[in-house]
Amino acid sequence: MFTRPVVLFLIFSFISTFALTNDEKAVQKTIEDETLSFSQNDFDKLSELWVHSPQAYYSISESFKHTEFLGWEAIASYLKEQMENFANPEWKPVKSDYQFRIVGNMAFVTFKENGNPSTRILEKQNNSWKILELSVVQIADPILPEDIAEKNWNIKLTDQSTPVYAMGTLTLNTNVDKIEFESFIKTEFNPIGSICIPGCKYVVIKSDRGKNTDKYLLLTSFESRYVRNLYWPEQNANGSNLFWAIWNASGAFKTVFDKFNSYITGWPEDWTDFIEL
Repeated sequence: MFTRPVVLFLIFSFISTFALTNDEKAVQKTIEDETLSFSQNDFDKLSELWVHSPQAYYSISESFKHTEFLGWEAIASYLKEQMENFANPEWKPVKSDYQFRIVGNMAFVTFKENGNPSTRILEKQNNSWKILELSVVQIADPILPEDIAEKNWNIKLTDQSTPVYAMGTLTLNTNVDKIEFESFIKTEFNPIGSICIPGCKYVVIKSDRGKNTDKYLLLTSFESRYVRNLYWPEQNANGSNLFWAIWNASGAFKTVFDKFNSYITGWPEDWTDFIEL
């Protein structure tokens, strides 16, 4: 979360809008209203600010993940899901260094969002500017603590992309109804655990054959060792500042995980990380 003194905010607002044309002001307002609509979980308002076209394009390139959608229907489905899980009225990314090129009913805009290069292409429809393309390239993670960058993982760079699977056996509290627990896992925990942490998925699985039939395991998959180490720098240690920043921003996931913890006796004692060979 970024905060600024009121006086500096007013000065910044004055400078950033000084000498803008009416179209430039309207374009900038559409861009900033779209961000505001997302943070307030107002999909109807956000939808009004996009071009509903098969050519609409959405792209977010992060340090360890790339998200890309073509066509408004795919974009809308993704944004609805993201807003339900991550919308936070306190989330106010800092936008600066706006540059505009407007020709006819099309506008190309570049700016910085929390220091990261961002672009928008907008189309003017019925005297209203709407977003046709949204692209952000995350060149640096402002939340990443310096101590993580200084760690020596003792991992070759060629191994950084190796997927990691971490798992442990779950023990339910004695008073837990298994039917209720499994219903919670199917309808709440697994769906949100699969999408809320970038590059990481949490799911609960159940054995149906073999020596340990009817046992539950918590399975966490990471896209790579890099992602695992980014979130969990050391074995048997607390998560990184980056992990907890994402965790704290996801109110829905925190609520579901708290409920999950009420069903189990504690974190799995046999928790183990595995890598693909």
